[in-house]
Parts: sequence; structure tokens; C-alpha cells
Amino acid sequence: MIPSTATRTISSDAGLVESYRATAIAAGVLTAGPFLEEALRHLGRLAASDRCAILLVEDGRLRRGASTGLSEEYMAAIDGLTVTPTAGACGAAVATARPQVSQDIRTDPKWTAFRGVAEAAGLRACWSVPIVIPDGRVLGTFASYYEEPGRPEADELTAVQEYAPIVALGLESIRRQCELARNYEAIVLALTSALDSRDEYTGAHSSETAALAGRVAARLGLSEAELETLSRVAVLHDIGKLGIPTELLGKTGPLTAQEWEVMRRHPVIGERILARVPFLEQVAKAVRHEHERWDGMGYPDGLAAERIPLASRIVFVCDGYHAMTSDRPYRAAMDPARACAELRENAGSQFDPAVVEALLEELGDPDPGPHLTGQVVQAQARGHALGAIAEQPGATDLFVFRRTGPDTWSHIDGMGRGAGWAGNVEVRSGDEPHVAAAVADGAVRLVDGAEAVRIVGPYYACRAALVLAPGGELVVFGGLPDGDHGGRERLVELAERAARLVCDVPP
Repeated sequence: MIPSTATRTISSDAGLVESYRATAIAAGVLTAGPFLEEALRHLGRLAASDRCAILLVEDGRLRRGASTGLSEEYMAAIDGLTVTPTAGACGAAVATARPQVSQDIRTDPKWTAFRGVAEAAGLRACWSVPIVIPDGRVLGTFASYYEEPGRPEADELTAVQEYAPIVALGLESIRRQCELARNYEAIVLALTSALDSRDEYTGAHSSETAALAGRVAARLGLSEAELETLSRVAVLHDIGKLGIPTELLGKTGPLTAQEWEVMRRHPVIGERILARVPFLEQVAKAVRHEHERWDGMGYPDGLAAERIPLASRIVFVCDGYHAMTSDRPYRAAMDPARACAELRENAGSQFDPAVVEALLEELGDPDPGPHLTGQVVQAQARGHALGAIAEQPGATDLFVFRRTGPDTWSHIDGMGRGAGWAGNVEVRSGDEPHVAAAVADGAVRLVDGAEAVRIVGPYYACRAALVLAPGGELVVFGGLPDGDHGGRERLVELAERAARLVCDVPP
């Protein structure tokens, strides 16, 4: 008998765990490679073998799937063999759909045509178990090889036979997912063509935006997988316009406020279309957020800064440049130099400044201005974005506090007089009546007086609003003008956007 390195008992519980594991792996990949590698490792343990392989069946031939301990020469020699009962233990296992054991390759007639190849690889014994799905189709086979003649241990053969159907179901699941992906991608392409037929500009715009976004992404160092996702986002970012009335897409005059409300629904519509397509979940998410602004004032969700998917930020900038430099029904194309100036001016408020810089470099912008990178760019952009938020209710100062203890709050960023406080001011709610009131109410604390009073810490103002953001941060709008500030709900919304912009205390 073939020597066994260990005695194993395969319980039903262990088999169930491995089944779940195999299914989970199969569900997460688009190709069989990672799943086969994991399946081979487990089968090799069950067979007590360090020389084994999984071969797949394709058009009546054996194809290499995964292997370990076998030479490249041997695997190349058996890759493409026609499946017959005399094509070694593997060919016979597939042809008969039953396990095959070759105790001695030198004397087994099934190996007549391949004996020399096996002996050159130092192989003397082989046994093979077919990988069969419930309907009887054989998808491949597992083969275990040994240097000495003999038969497998009974428990080894049984264990491999019990696990082989799990591998078969995993492979079939992957095959079906790949087929679904191809079908759904064809549907998406058809939808894109339908959109192009409604708006000729959109088709050319999407393809040119995709090309430009790819070059910008390469400058930013995105991986191959990220570049593939980005390409799909760029091509499909306007797919939601299928749900927008044609008269709005081709309107020659400016849109009314109501029409803009309708137009702004297209990112959400695009997400709904793409979310139904297997393996396009990340693309759908990025399409939804393609119109989010760096300062959090975009739509549909008001995300800010790095919380916006990178693919969305890249496409947004490239989309904006291409739109500005293209003729539209309601205006003529903008000069490229002027479009570059617009990008530069809006970097840090509307656009991600790092993406703008990469695009301007790609375009060879003749007037790039000062080169700012790293923390300087991020700090300037954040300050610009916070300023845009404070401007909404008319505040001259803005402070963002984060709780650092049961009753302790640290100021982490701001604008106006709040810009220089970050990391330097800590207050206790027990010493701050307005802070305590805002926290206790879990809402908005308004301060309105004829003379300046102490709002928080060393900050004094006549009017201010202390707002507890949904994420737990405390945002103070100071120096508010007399009159309406947009209402309490609006202040909570602005506070949430300000809190989203600030991740850590600046050094």
C-alpha cells in the first residue's frame, strides 16, 4: 500500500466547514484559479500527498487547473491530452466517472503511451478521483502521484471522494457566475448604446472621458484592478440618464430649479441599473458618487474628501474638463486654457486637488502655478471646503470638536478664528454651559445676544450655533448674522458635512 503520513478521521462537521469555505471562496472570484489552489491544498492534505494536481475537462481534453510538486515538463506534457480510458489514470477517471488506481505505472496498460513521461518525472504510482457534479457531468479530476508503487489508504480515497463533489459545485458556481457576468455586461453595453442613441454627445463624451481618466489614474499610480474599475465607471457614469426625459438632455436653454432636481437623479438611477449586474457593485457605488464635491456640497449624499471613492473623484474632474471644452446645445466650448484655470480655481472646493494636479500635468498646462503636494494641499483644500460650508449660514468662524473623553472635547479643525485652534484647545462640557446644553439636547444650541458672550473656550461672539453632528462631533458656527440661518435641520446637515471633512488632528 502507498505509505500514509497520517491517520485522519473526516467527521461530517469538518466536511461541512470545508464545504462552506469552498463555497465562500468560489463565490468571491471571477476565475477558477484561486479556488482551485485552495481546493488542491485541502485535497493534498486528505491524500497525504505532496505531488498532486487538479485537471479540468475542456472539449474532451484534459487541461491543467492547479498542481504542486510536479515538474513543469510533466504538466505541459499532459495538458491537452484527449480523454480516453487509456489516457493514464486521469483520462480513465474522467472517461468512466469512477476513481482509478494505477499501483505501478510501469506495468499498468493505461499508461502505455505516457509511461516514459511519468518515469522521467520520477512518478511510479497514481490514483485519480473524478470531479463530478450532481447531474453526472465530469468537470475534471484530482490526481495524486507517488514515487513508489502501491495502493492508496482506504480512508484517503474515501476522504477525497467525499470532498470532490464540493470542488465540483464550486467550479460549477464559478462557471455560472462568469456566464452571468458576460450576459449582464452585454446588457450594460446595450444600455450604453441606447443612451448614445438618445444623446450623441453622451457617447463620445463617455469614451473620451474614459481615455483621459485612464491616463490621469496612471499618473496617480492606480493598480491594474483599480484601472479596470475606473474605466468602467468612466464609460458608464452617465448611464442613469436613461431615466431622464429626452427633452431635458437636449434642452438648449438653462434648466429650471425643478428640471435640475430631475437631472440630479441620474447618479442614483445609474447605481440602481448597475447594482443589478454581478461584479459591478463597486462600479455602481462610484457612479452614484460621481457628482460629489470635495467640500461635501455635491450630490446625492454630500460626501466629502477621501470619503468619495477615488474613481468617482477622477472621473468627476475629467468629466468636468471634457464638458467645459465641448460644444453643448446651451453654450459653445470653452478654451482649454480657460478650462484649466477653472479646474485650478476649484481645486479643493469642487475637485480633489491631487486629481486636478495630475490632470493638469497630463494636459501639459502652460500655467500650473505653485506646486503644492502632501499635507499642504490637503490642509488648504480642507480649509477651502470648511469655508464654503461656513458661508452657507453666514458664519465667520467654524470649529469642529471631537469627544476625547466622557466630558472632554478637543478642537480638531476649523476656519476663520477656528483655523489656528486645531490640536491646541480642549474643553470640558461641565465647564461649558452651551456645549453641555447642545450635548444634552442632542441637537442645535442657538446663542443670540446684543453683545459678545463666551461661546466655547476662549471664543466670544454675539451669535453662534453649537450643533451635535450625527457622527458625534460638535460643530460651532460662530459670528452668525442676525436673521434666518437656514433652519435647524440645515445647520445639522452642514455640521455633518464639516465633520466628514476632518479625519484627524493636524500635526
